Amino acid sequence: MTLDELNTMPDNWRVDRLEEFCDVLMGQSPPSATYNSAGDGLPFFQGRKDFGRKYPEKTLWCSDPTRVAREGDVLLSVRAPVGDVNVAIEKCCIGRGVSALSMKNRNNDFLYYLMQYNRQRLKQIFESEGTVFGCVNKDGLNTFEVAVPNDSLEQQAISKILSDLDEKIELNHRMIKTLESIAQALFKRWFVDFDFPDDRGRPYKSSGGKMVESDFGEIPEGWSYSLAGLVSTIGIGRTPPRKEHEWFSENSTDVRWVSIRDMGNVGVFVEKTAEYLTAEAVKRFNVFLVPDNTPLLSFKLTVGRVALTDGEMVTNEAIAYFLSKHECVTNYYLYLYLKAFDYQSLGSTSSIATAFNSDTVRKMPILLPSKKVANGFLSAVSRMFDLIKLKEKEIVALADIRDSLLPKIMTGEIRVNSGRLS
Repeated sequence: MTLDELNTMPDNWRVDRLEEFCDVLMGQSPPSATYNSAGDGLPFFQGRKDFGRKYPEKTLWCSDPTRVAREGDVLLSVRAPVGDVNVAIEKCCIGRGVSALSMKNRNNDFLYYLMQYNRQRLKQIFESEGTVFGCVNKDGLNTFEVAVPNDSLEQQAISKILSDLDEKIELNHRMIKTLESIAQALFKRWFVDFDFPDDRGRPYKSSGGKMVESDFGEIPEGWSYSLAGLVSTIGIGRTPPRKEHEWFSENSTDVRWVSIRDMGNVGVFVEKTAEYLTAEAVKRFNVFLVPDNTPLLSFKLTVGRVALTDGEMVTNEAIAYFLSKHECVTNYYLYLYLKAFDYQSLGSTSSIATAFNSDTVRKMPILLPSKKVANGFLSAVSRMFDLIKLKEKEIVALADIRDSLLPKIMTGEIRVNSGRLS
């Protein structure tokens, strides 16, 4: 801790090493022969790549674990990048890229936010500048100093305020996932299985609706395929010269500039971006302002990430945007179509990432339904997407509140008493 931090210590708080109030278990990787993806044994988390927003994502299991974390333990990334934090929602195996922390009084919810607040300081101490090989050992964690309230009830009150915000965020994420899954299931039923409602409200294909041959298999009579570049104006974003720093910004009042990383885990709509372009850069380099609700597709290096814009924004050259010019290709239909598309079918080499380019995007086959079916589908899913957008905006607002409260609460600038701020 710095001298300034010590001098501003709130009443009834103390600076302590983690070992004084916390148990530290370092992970250890078991033999690779014990790994599996079939769910045999305990969930196995090897490092930061397994971390989610707050809880780790299960992709691997271990039948003979070496080091085991308990439900509720705080999981900390101890190999570069150091400092990312998750919470174990069940008993799990941890590899050498993870440590499990547990407060001796079991106020682990508080510990989670305590480590979130201190994550940047962990990075600064344990990651060597300019390298990705930083790591934390057990002694380093045990002797890491943090400021904590003496009163366990104050610890619980702090964690309750912050966890209530996180629980609301997670609830919104689950609702978004459910709504999108419903929209995707409806898309499959109408445009893959071709069981959209016929004139009598019956499932078209299952009820004997007439099908005709196309270059891509049977489709309903009156439907057709066209090229993406014919049914949409497809544009590619731009990047101003990186060496000229005046064009780039981290100010959210500037123009949002979408890159592939912004489409990695955004849900449906891109609301926030990691970087921004100044208005002058957008004008100087003639970067097209992509309208609201426009489908975006990543097509360089990472192929197949799909999102919709939330308001006007610009993109870099790895992102294609689709401006529909066909009455049967609505934005929501195209979003779901691009999400379901098999991009490997377009690859001309063993690596789709090297085979895919803007010409490939423009030559993608797009199924054109009848106008009646297209309008019916838009009517069926529009309210779902409106609610998804609303819930994603709520997530951003709640996360902003949580992130602004975290440093104030964790330094005692705002005191918490029985779950109330003061």
